[in-house]
Amino acid sequence: MFKIPIVTPLHKLIKRYLSNGEKQNLTELPSNLKNGLEGYLKQEEVVIFTLRNYRAMYIAPRWLDSNTFFNSWFIITNQRILILRNSSSLKIFRDIPFDDIHRANYEMNRLEPRITIISSDKEDRIDFLSDAIRHCENIEEIFNNALVDARERAKTSAAGDTMFCFNCGSKIPRKSKFCSECGQELIQ
Repeated sequence: MFKIPIVTPLHKLIKRYLSNGEKQNLTELPSNLKNGLEGYLKQEEVVIFTLRNYRAMYIAPRWLDSNTFFNSWFIITNQRILILRNSSSLKIFRDIPFDDIHRANYEMNRLEPRITIISSDKEDRIDFLSDAIRHCENIEEIFNNALVDARERAKTSAAGDTMFCFNCGSKIPRKSKFCSECGQELIQ
């Protein structure tokens, strides 16, 4: 009798690989990513939280633009959310400024914790390994505090000569028509 082999889906193989073997540090970026990130961050930007995730899904308005990365890094700074590919050099999968975030949903009581970030007409879903659940205990508070602080800084700077670009978070002169860092056209 001929038996059909059972094929394990790729995401289950990756998950099995990540959860088996040597326990890797889930909260500390590898040195190559840390060095690249330091050069990528803006002058007043600070990393608040890092956690390796199992899967990061970007759900774009057009299905063709959607994408998924496994074994990436979820980073909260004082200006934005970054999702880095876990590679030999810095490769940004997603860069989500706090100004663009409308809401976030937290599902921390699951076997695999998840955060869903809704921004403009996009959605990002970040799933963490079950091993990371103890690192996710305060993630909602950390995320919300960083979001509130960033918005307060934006209001404070709005009264002054500078503002923050809503696309990349750079501090720029208030009367600018375009961001000097990313070239985004600014609404006045």
